[in-house]
Amino acid sequence: FNNSWIQYPPPYKYSLKYKPNIILITHEHSDHLSLETLKEYNKNTPIYFPAFPNKRIEKILKRLKFINLKKMYFGKKYNLYKKVYLTCFQPISNFNDSIHLLEFDNFKLLNLNDAGVNYKIAKKVGSVDIISSTFGSGASGYPLCWKDIKKNKKEKILKNQYLARLNLLKNASKIYKAEYILPFASYFALINKEHEISNNLIFKYKILPSNIIKEIDIK
Repeated sequence: FNNSWIQYPPPYKYSLKYKPNIILITHEHSDHLSLETLKEYNKNTPIYFPAFPNKRIEKILKRLKFINLKKMYFGKKYNLYKKVYLTCFQPISNFNDSIHLLEFDNFKLLNLNDAGVNYKIAKKVGSVDIISSTFGSGASGYPLCWKDIKKNKKEKILKNQYLARLNLLKNASKIYKAEYILPFASYFALINKEHEISNNLIFKYKILPSNIIKEIDIK
């Protein structure tokens, strides 16, 4: 997070307990591509990542001296191990983000990340057991850091972001016929006194897992 957020407890210290067989990078946001964590892993570990045209992820991994790089092309199914498969799908936006389908024998987990719902891939994905997705809003600098936007307008924008995220999760659970939703990568707090107003606005519009269950009628 470029020293702008403090994560507690520090996640990379806990991740060092594990020696992964494979690492999956979904996109280049620093909460999904952690340089501090990657530096600690064996440089021969296979790393799967989307083959974005800008090649930024590939360049970062090469700078970190990783040598077993696995580019994933959208829509192609990759066999990771025995009956474990991974398919990478494009987002609906122009951002360098990606959706991932993990298949373990007959069990399917669809990770939406920050990429939203891509209705075009629904037929190919089919019904899934679990959807995992980010939730809530406030991680972006917009509208909180815009000095020319008044407080009441910021509140309206954040509320609309909240409702849009809830609507996204509703739609995703329907089109992929998911049995469960696994919310992740959302809660945080800004620690400086000058950010107190922004902090209060963020926490005013946040989605709790209990809200999701109530609104979407899902496990």
